[in-house]
Amino acid sequence: MATPCKSTTLRLIRLILGITLCGFILYGALTLYEYGMSPREVLVNLLIILISLTGKIGTVIILLPIYFAPAIVGWNRRHHSAIFATNLLLGWTLIGWAAALIWALAERDTSKLSQV
Repeated sequence: MATPCKSTTLRLIRLILGITLCGFILYGALTLYEYGMSPREVLVNLLIILISLTGKIGTVIILLPIYFAPAIVGWNRRHHSAIFATNLLLGWTLIGWAAALIWALAERDTSKLSQV
């Protein structure tokens, strides 16, 4: 069960994101309406935009953990900051991603594990 502080923080973050999303939707509707579209056309275009945005966000949510897999695997390693930097800067080249993954799998720092 979440602590009250974390629960309140998460509720606040959700509220802010919800208000921001509603603001973007309202702004988009008003902009489309000013261009002479009927309310029905505005609604259809907003639904198309939301569906497109949802697909892109879903794709990013799926691909980011795959892209940062070397950094995630190397989290308990001695050079985890360098592995993350290599992954971030050179991961888009397949060779940089593979090098970061090999580096993450190569060494293991047991001092962090013994502290847990």
